[in-house]
Amino acid sequence: MPESESTEGVEVLHTRQQHGAGPSRTVKSTATTRQQQPARRRGLRQPPEEPQQNVPSVIDLTADRPDDDDDVEITQIKNVKRPRRQDLGGTSGAGVQAALPAAQPQPPAPPSPKGYKCIICYDIMEKDLATTTCGHMFCFKCISEWVQKSGNCPQCRGKLTKSKIIRIYPPS
Repeated sequence: MPESESTEGVEVLHTRQQHGAGPSRTVKSTATTRQQQPARRRGLRQPPEEPQQNVPSVIDLTADRPDDDDDVEITQIKNVKRPRRQDLGGTSGAGVQAALPAAQPQPPAPPSPKGYKCIICYDIMEKDLATTTCGHMFCFKCISEWVQKSGNCPQCRGKLTKSKIIRIYPPS
């Protein structure tokens, strides 16, 4: 049965959980500080709380003060001309060539593999591909030998048989 205390508009409800009773059923615990709890356990008396004085909850920081000198006054507006950008997409080829600095040729892009790498033999898979029912791709020869020896997918360790290997014929 929960114990309930009430102190000056603050209600604290304590419960104890029985072994194997599932999640805790503490209903309320409001405004109890850690300093208050040990004092009750030890049986020590706490000094009564002092009533709070009427302190305004809103402080007006926008009120005019005599030393308010942080205003900014604009005395002059100056028109600044910016240089025009040259249009590089024009129709005259000579103007575009003159506007561009000497263009350096870009280095060639690194060669990218045509296909995926087989995680069994680490070769690039170009022809004779296979996939499994779990969705992983391998060389057909590699995955056939692997499944015959181990009976599982080398990538996800799912159970495989030769009948679950699907050959893929990529376009040439």
